[in-house]
Amino acid sequence: MFLVKLKKIAILFIIGSVLLFVGSNITLAQQMQNYFFSFSLDLQGKINEIIKKFFYKDDADIYKKKYFDLLKELAAIKISLKNKDIINDLSRLEDLNKQVREVKVLKKDNFGYFYIQGDNLTPGDIILDKNFILVGKVKKVFSSYALVESLLVPNQTFNVSDKNGTIIGLAKTISNGFIEVALFKDVKLNINDLIFTDKDYFLSNLVIGSVVDLDLNQLNPRLIAKIAFDDEASHFLVFEK
Repeated sequence: MFLVKLKKIAILFIIGSVLLFVGSNITLAQQMQNYFFSFSLDLQGKINEIIKKFFYKDDADIYKKKYFDLLKELAAIKISLKNKDIINDLSRLEDLNKQVREVKVLKKDNFGYFYIQGDNLTPGDIILDKNFILVGKVKKVFSSYALVESLLVPNQTFNVSDKNGTIIGLAKTISNGFIEVALFKDVKLNINDLIFTDKDYFLSNLVIGSVVDLDLNQLNPRLIAKIAFDDEASHFLVFEK
């Protein structure tokens, strides 16, 4: 009897050791997988920085000038309207350069998501490019990176406005860097006009893109706009909503 019990104990000990070994190796494998994924993202980010440094010209100053010229134009329009709420929104926009901080772009995938790296990121943070043009929002935050759902991801819906701050319709992101807007009636727009965010989903008065196709028929007015943010940037800006 003693030998039988000893044999059973030995068998149970062997099984337990095997399970412990397998479990520890699974955990180790997961940790290694996460480590190499983060390392891969960081390496791709460094490679992108090197490529952009030697092969792309830095046009930040040009776009910043255009941006602040646009702010002056918006200010003139909105002050003439004497709309207190819109003017307050404009003041928030002018203060963006004091409220944003830079984050590193590690990778862009084929579905329109960006992997970024920075401190104190939270889901819902608004992401802009260096020209203060809307990129999207932080969707998820992980230990060493965050996932941004950009405007390149299809089937997102939100209201958009014109340069006067008037909501002009409901936008839906479609493929290849465009959005389609179902317009309200009597909207006055032209090809190449800029369209902006409304505060229902993003911060208001952020540039989204420009009109490339326009159909103002009475039954189904619509437009197509080209998304304007720099999807090849090595760094973005984060604005905490």
